[in-house]
Formats: sequence, structure tokens, C-alpha cells
Amino acid sequence: MLYLLTSEIKQSNWQPYYENTYVKQLQKNSIPFEFCSLDGFPNCSSQDFVWVMHFNHLHKPQVINCKAKVIYRMSGTSTHPYCYQVDMEKEVKELTEIIDVNMSFHPRMTEYVKKFFPDINIITTGYPIEVPVLENAVKQKRIVVGGRLSPDKQFMLSTYLLQPFLSDYEIVFCYPDYNGKDSWWLEQYGGKERYERLGFKFLKLDKLEWLEYLNASEFFFISSLGDTACVSCVEAVSLGVYPLVPKIEDGLPVYDTYIDIGYEPFSKKSLSELIRTKPDFNYDDTYTNPDKWTTRFKSEVLCVA
Repeated sequence: MLYLLTSEIKQSNWQPYYENTYVKQLQKNSIPFEFCSLDGFPNCSSQDFVWVMHFNHLHKPQVINCKAKVIYRMSGTSTHPYCYQVDMEKEVKELTEIIDVNMSFHPRMTEYVKKFFPDINIITTGYPIEVPVLENAVKQKRIVVGGRLSPDKQFMLSTYLLQPFLSDYEIVFCYPDYNGKDSWWLEQYGGKERYERLGFKFLKLDKLEWLEYLNASEFFFISSLGDTACVSCVEAVSLGVYPLVPKIEDGLPVYDTYIDIGYEPFSKKSLSELIRTKPDFNYDDTYTNPDKWTTRFKSEVLCVA
């Protein structure tokens, strides 16, 4: 049996949407599963799987001592130098003593992590990203920046790179403010008023509000070096919004594994050229398509043909 270990406290603001995508795919493909919690933890055997949905549960005795194979979707990792929130010592314990199967977004991510942790079991499954179908909206002359405002998202770098375009575009930071964290980060940067004086705008949005606002924008921008895949970017491309992402080409993050255009990191000149020319690009959904994810999950994680 596959058990999904969930919690009322979510790992992120968007976690319920991710969990819903997983559930729909499991149901669609007749993969038996049950929900469980720490309070109602199942009596597992070595033939079972426990998918841990919240990183805080990895260190709970129920998980540490269970006989089932423990599955976890790897997102942030200490091997990634710009993921500030990952503790190396804790991750080593998780990878070597607790997690039996780590699920990676892309082969490049898998290879990068394996360089640092050669003995762990890490499987490239991709991340299933489901974007609702929205009516085509008139694209406003707007650049949106989506996601958290934490340091790994390079908020100040974003304002630096985007400032030259304030005279031509409305530039809006759209953030979830999960548990008030984004408001707290803005205060650490000196308060959003500092940036509003320059002309930047800020919107706190829930998931559906974000998608609707994104759908009516011309550009999606990100400068983050601390991401791995960036769900917001996939949402943007799926909605016909032009992506402005740094082209890394080695290591993490891996935007350029699914989008074949980008700007040179830290370069205003390169970003300006990308905005001006808007070259055609290809989007590869190999590792974001929910159905393709399910096929790999069944055959390589659960080992069910």
C-alpha cells in the first residue's frame, strides 16, 4: 500500500494544489493509496510505501521507525549553494538514514545531487504541474515576478535588473505571504515602501488569483538562483506568458532544461535584448507533464509496470 502522510500544516502555500494533483493522478491510474497522519500512523510492512509530504515529518519517530519504504520529493537541497534554508547536517541524516527513495525533478538535478551524495537512492520522476485552462486574456504591458520573497529568490537582484523597465512596463511582485513570511522579509529589506517609491508594485495573491493575474500579463520574470524547477514559470508558459529566466546551463536551477531561451544571469543588457526581441522558444514538458510523471512513478518508484 502507498500511504500519503499529510498534515494540516502545509510545507508551502501551494501544497494543497500539489497534493491534489498527486491524488488525481493516482486515482486516474488506479494506484491504490490511503491518507495517513502522524496521529493515525499505519502499521506498515516492508512492502508498503510512505510518501512524506512535509519535511518536518522526516524526523518524527513514526517515520524513522516505520518498516515501509519512505518516499520524499526532493526540492531544496544543501548541495545547491543558493538554497539558504536547507541544513546540511539534517539533510545527510535524512538521505542516509530516513529516506529510501528521493524523487528528483530532472536528470541534471539528479546528477548534481549524486556528486555530493553518491550513495543515496535518487530517481528522476519530474514534478507533475497541473495548470487550469483559463480563457485567453488580453496581455497587459506588465512584468510579473511570482513566488516567495525570501533571499534565495533574489528579490533585490530582481529589482536591480528590472528597474530600467519601469518606464515602459508595470512591474509587480506577486507573493503568497504564507504565515506572514513574505511581509517579514520585505521588512528586512527595509520595507516595501522603499521599492514602491521606485515604481515597483506588490500584490498578495492566493493561487487562483495569481493564475488569473499571470494570465493577463505579458512577461513572467525570475532571477532566482535558489530554485530548482520553478512551478510559477511552468504556469506562465502554459498560460501563454513569455518567460524571462536566467540561462544557467550547468548545475541548479534547471530552467533551461524545459525552456530553451533565457538571459545571462545578472545582465541587464541580456535581459533587455530578450524583452526587446522575444525570440520563439520551445517548452519541453517531459518532466512536468502529470501523465509522464505517473508513468515514471509507477515503474521506477513503486516498480509496478
